[in-house]
Amino acid sequence: MEEWTLQTCPPPFWRSDGTPDVNYDLLREVMRVPVRSGASARSGKLAAAIDLWCVWEFGHAGFSGEGLWPQQVEPRVIDPVAERLMALLPTIGVTKTDGLRGRIGSVDAKVMGSVYTKQVDVGMASWPSGPELLISTKTMGGSFGKNLGNRFEEAYGDVRNLRERHPLAGHGFLFVVDASIEGELGAFDKVVHMLRQLLQEGRLYDAVGLLVADWGKKDVQEIPTRLQKSVPKKLSLESFFGTLVRIILENSPMDAHPRARAYYPSLI
Repeated sequence: MEEWTLQTCPPPFWRSDGTPDVNYDLLREVMRVPVRSGASARSGKLAAAIDLWCVWEFGHAGFSGEGLWPQQVEPRVIDPVAERLMALLPTIGVTKTDGLRGRIGSVDAKVMGSVYTKQVDVGMASWPSGPELLISTKTMGGSFGKNLGNRFEEAYGDVRNLRERHPLAGHGFLFVVDASIEGELGAFDKVVHMLRQLLQEGRLYDAVGLLVADWGKKDVQEIPTRLQKSVPKKLSLESFFGTLVRIILENSPMDAHPRARAYYPSLI
């Protein structure tokens, strides 16, 4: 994706006040790709673009090369230990490795929960650590009053299933709604209320983010400033990423994630 190559020298992930400097400009660029192709929220392409942006943000925080998924190139999911082993193969005389990376990776990540196995949109895991980050991303482009209840029932069941088996992982839920939500009476307030109910650190989701975006135009994708400012601080993207980075670092040994730990304001 061409937009990613523009980020060769990004600013620091953390601002001087200790909050994440979320890259909204990159988010707009990433969203342009599926929207320009005419993809709707239901197609899954918009959600996939947002998943890649989330991975970029966590990589920017210092977790790159540590098993984040989905990756920009195939296979989307591959264990970092397997990648390091592949890099060693030429040193022991193994030269025919064509196609091997694709065979040891996968197109998506399915994580075993306490009741059922769940495909997880964004995450981070390795053989030694197991899952350390599990995020569900959902987009909704309309019919808010009709479909909101179903979305939140799914979100509640998914986090209970995954948290019971992976209590130390950082569990996140990112909900992206179209700006047209403003036109449905009471819909925005209902979304905020439901997301607050899902935000229960250590019990349900540790972090919940709400993003209001206007993907109705093919040329420009906007994040309406007025609507986004009305999102409560606890549901902001800054709180979302900051909380999950903190939980990953707090729930891992001091020698794990050295780069992210060095960047983190409270742990320098």
